[in-house]
Amino acid sequence: MKKIIFIFLLIMISIFTTSCKGTKVELNNLAVAVAIGYDITPEGKYMLTAQILNPQKDSSGGMMGKKAGSQQKATDVVVFNSIGDSISDCKGQLTIKLGKELNYSHVSFIVVGKHLADSGIYTVLDAALRGYKMSPDTPLLVTKGDAFDIIRATSVQEKIPANELDNILSLQSSFGFTNTVSILDFVNSLSSKTASPVVGVVNLSEDNDADETFEVVGTAVFKKDKLLGFMGMNETRGMQWIKGKVKFGFITTLSQDGAKITFEIDRSSSKIKPSIKTDSYAMLITIKEESVICEMTDELDPMKTPEIMNRLNIRQDDAISNEIKLAINAAQKKFDADIFGFGEIIHRDCPKEWTHIEGKWKDIFPDLNIKVTVSSSLKRPGYISKPMN
Repeated sequence: MKKIIFIFLLIMISIFTTSCKGTKVELNNLAVAVAIGYDITPEGKYMLTAQILNPQKDSSGGMMGKKAGSQQKATDVVVFNSIGDSISDCKGQLTIKLGKELNYSHVSFIVVGKHLADSGIYTVLDAALRGYKMSPDTPLLVTKGDAFDIIRATSVQEKIPANELDNILSLQSSFGFTNTVSILDFVNSLSSKTASPVVGVVNLSEDNDADETFEVVGTAVFKKDKLLGFMGMNETRGMQWIKGKVKFGFITTLSQDGAKITFEIDRSSSKIKPSIKTDSYAMLITIKEESVICEMTDELDPMKTPEIMNRLNIRQDDAISNEIKLAINAAQKKFDADIFGFGEIIHRDCPKEWTHIEGKWKDIFPDLNIKVTVSSSLKRPGYISKPMN
């Protein structure tokens, strides 16, 4: 019996030892990418830039990156790029340069440069989903400059710069100033006959005296796979109000006396309902929002005069409505693009009516009647009532 147990243990040890050895060899032959950027050169070739985990850091815990101002920053990544006739050719060229297979399973995001976005990003999407073993949930971003500059940028906060950008993207999406759109989300939008794809925007700070910082704000609007243009932060939050994706953040407006008041958003929701009658089409949007006062300079005392809260609610309603109007104007007049997915909503909720207007949707959308009702609820004036002045 002891002999059988000994043989069994020997076999198990051999299996696990062999398995670990194989895994070690495989990892040693991989270059793990954490961020990927794609550009197009003036000659029409593709350029791939990869931020790769650095397997050989110095004794201080990081490999020194490039300077930003007067500060030298440590980083746990190295950056490589390659140029090729196709996306896959770029990958092959980079593999040769590294002497290792480029692994995409840990990529935090993909950035596409403006020039490539202008010409179309079908090739990027096809390569990402077809054979790169990249998660379809990987966020897709566009920059107004070159993706190369975003991927090579260093950070004073994170030794892996991709982590900083990923954190900013998550927070800004919750605030409504950008939107997190995955590769799969974008592809699904392409399959829609009415909806226009949108993605978040990332740029570097324009302050030349500051260390490089990422600015993740705004929206890139597409027609199929080609870039139409950009929406600013307030237009973007207006779109996110309609989609019900503003979770946190702040609203600053003026009181009746012209003093600034800032509300902190607790939660919000959106309900969209199509209204279709004979030759009359409308979208009825109801926005509900709850907030608290977090800053106030006006001589108001909500505790003493409760009616003040109602007046402030109206101010807050107006501020939200104004952002929504900016988004609607951008969609209907600036881009002529259904960035809200209204066509899909009508198709879902009113399938019979949709069959009559599907072919005319492009003509209907620019003049579609969009009725917005905002109902905000100011829950608390804060821990103090009167301003500290």
